Amino acid sequence: MPPLMKKLETYGVPPSLVSFVVPVGYSFNLDGASLFLGIGTLFVAQLYGIDLSLGDQALLVVTMVLTSKGAAGVPGFMFVILSATLASAGLPLEGIAFIAGCIG
Repeated sequence: MPPLMKKLETYGVPPSLVSFVVPVGYSFNLDGASLFLGIGTLFVAQLYGIDLSLGDQALLVVTMVLTSKGAAGVPGFMFVILSATLASAGLPLEGIAFIAGCIG
């Protein structure tokens, strides 16, 4: 991230703009983490035959985007966030064992 910020300043972008936009964009652009959480949550719900309404799915998306923010550098953090997401949605935490078995 620092080399990108330095390049942008070299191209003439004001430092105050660079120091705000780049970190915020990096923090909220955790597509892989959010996709993993979404697919993992839906997998566990389908595995146990639990139907999620559209409102439940939307709430889970917002929860996953916010919980995945800023945790990209921690190895294995997705299992911790996934367990918190499953618990908040009332889904069985045992489903994480199936996901961990597929990844490991």
